[in-house]
Amino acid sequence: MRRAEGGSQRRLSRSFALPCRTRRPHSERDFHPGINNRSYGMHKSSIIAIAGLVAMLSAAAFADPHITKGPYTFEDNAFADRAEPVDPTVVVNDPDDLVPGQPSILLVPAGVGFQQALTGSDLSKGGGLVYGGAVELIFEDNAFFNGDGPDLVLFESGTPEPFQVAIGLGGDEFTAYEFYDTKSLGFSEGGIGINGAAIDLNDFGLDAGAWFTRVRVKEDPSDEGPVLRGAGALNSGVVPEPISMAFMASAFAGVVGWRLRRRARRRDT
Repeated sequence: MRRAEGGSQRRLSRSFALPCRTRRPHSERDFHPGINNRSYGMHKSSIIAIAGLVAMLSAAAFADPHITKGPYTFEDNAFADRAEPVDPTVVVNDPDDLVPGQPSILLVPAGVGFQQALTGSDLSKGGGLVYGGAVELIFEDNAFFNGDGPDLVLFESGTPEPFQVAIGLGGDEFTAYEFYDTKSLGFSEGGIGINGAAIDLNDFGLDAGAWFTRVRVKEDPSDEGPVLRGAGALNSGVVPEPISMAFMASAFAGVVGWRLRRRARRRDT
């Protein structure tokens, strides 16, 4: 009797056995029907790249790329990126290091770096008091061009002081120096009143639409010298950042590569 009951129970279990999930081999766990594993991985990486690119472009679209300095508005990368003293000008950090007759740039406040004082959009960081010397301001991620109205603004602080300006034409060639007066721009940064001079490249006889990346500023011999604080381009050409360009290129290459592989597999089948 026990055997019969047991046999009935076994037959009943077999008749109503529930399907159980079997553990798949490791190589099959990530299998997706209709999609080759390698193709699927490439597809996922392409989607991630495209999503990142869309996010980057969306952020750029909603960010305000402009900086206002008094009456002037600039692109955020429109300011000089590098400064160099023009030979025989020397750079000093202490008034006691000034030598009579030696063209110099005295950095203010004491301890500020030369590049920090004369480049970028933050005019409160410092400046260079020009004592008979000259400094060259260089634009690296953009260029300024001869467009409508003023093309360039030079900033200084303290009592408005005139200075002389020359534009780089390529190599070691520059235009002749032109005199410019500065005036208060009606704003301050870090508690320091900012003056400026708007430079029109037509004053140098340059062609309309011509592009430039270097400007030289030197002291007007009739005055003590300006405390130069940098330069910004009003008519500025924007150069895309290398990181952004590389990201866009890699994302595009990923999509194209994935499509080419997919087409090749379809032809093979």
